[in-house]
Amino acid sequence: MIQIKLEIDPLFGFVSKEKILEYNSQIVSGHRKIYNKTGVGNEYLGWVEMPSRYTVEELEHIQKLAQEFRQKSELIVIFSAEEAVLGARAVLEALSHLPVEENVDINAPEMLFVGPGFSASATADLVKKLTAIDFSVVVIAKTQLTAGNEPVFQPVLTCLSQKYAPDEWVNRLVLFCKSGEEIPGMPASEIKPKFLPFPDDISGHFAALSMSGLFLMALAGIPVIDLIAGAKKVEAASRAVNKIYGNPMALYAAARQAVFAIGKTTELFVVTEPRLLLFAEWCKQLHQQAEPIQRQKIKTAISIPDASVIQGTTETAEVNACFFTTLELNRSVQANAALQAGTNHQPGKTGHEALHQNQLPGIRMHIPEISPDIIGQLIYFFEMAHVVGAYLSGRNPFIRQEHFNSSNVVQG
Repeated sequence: MIQIKLEIDPLFGFVSKEKILEYNSQIVSGHRKIYNKTGVGNEYLGWVEMPSRYTVEELEHIQKLAQEFRQKSELIVIFSAEEAVLGARAVLEALSHLPVEENVDINAPEMLFVGPGFSASATADLVKKLTAIDFSVVVIAKTQLTAGNEPVFQPVLTCLSQKYAPDEWVNRLVLFCKSGEEIPGMPASEIKPKFLPFPDDISGHFAALSMSGLFLMALAGIPVIDLIAGAKKVEAASRAVNKIYGNPMALYAAARQAVFAIGKTTELFVVTEPRLLLFAEWCKQLHQQAEPIQRQKIKTAISIPDASVIQGTTETAEVNACFFTTLELNRSVQANAALQAGTNHQPGKTGHEALHQNQLPGIRMHIPEISPDIIGQLIYFFEMAHVVGAYLSGRNPFIRQEHFNSSNVVQG
């Protein structure tokens, strides 16, 4: 059973239930396009059935391989474009409070994510550090390594091949690549490194539940079998119901569309748990990749912002065009004392209540806990809701549009 609870009552002072239900026929149509793979961007719908396609043996293999890397590495260097690892990094941050599994070495290795823009001086410092410690390398490249990654990748790979014997360094390298793709600059070796395919039919932001995303989570000791179990619940629920009511992803997409239609074009995505901030950033980028700049901006915020905080982070005209989505645990979140100072926020209010008090329309999401199962549910929920919403407005959900700076993160 899905444990994500959606509440849209606070929207009804701005849009009616009937107005939201008017999107039902389009929801049904979009649902069919997804499962029949007939809509725009259908070549990137591989994520739709991904959770249910995994076998227990595949997930156990991922965890076993990750455990091998954990045991022999003090540092794991990960090469990838940001969008291909953002979802996995969000999961790492969200679940960082979990106790390490009993069968996992408590001395987890450091994980360093290297993307385009890594400076020459930082590269030199990294190589110097690697010569003194045990390390492994993970490469996630749907096509080839970008030109921005190569200046760092080559020195690190050279260090790896010189530091360890051929039969050792290849076992400290795993490649997630498009089938048949070659990584430039690989040292010659009769022994081939571990190769796992990066699916051709998913785009970067949908890679969290792919094998590469799960491997990164397993490196941190996260039980990926539990996470996929959560995603499978939402996958099954989405397939079972193609109408607005009975399908929370469809309801969320229709509610957002109805709010956009009345001119509320800036969405404040609020999380009351700081460890969910990067998850909110992933959600924001997921939505923004297909949103035209004229139509929508999404800002993320933590804690409990009220009108004063909102006005401090956006223009007053924008505030009038705001609506918000809050993601919070099923408990009353007390106001942050520092935030209360000098604002009109009332103690004891949840983030949603504080914003609704300031007469902003909102969508409220409840989760019972932050666990691998619930995070798996949330990932699939937002992936499906994004694609349904894109089809509602006639857009390709996988084509990146010009959008506002994704690093614009507002911290209340």
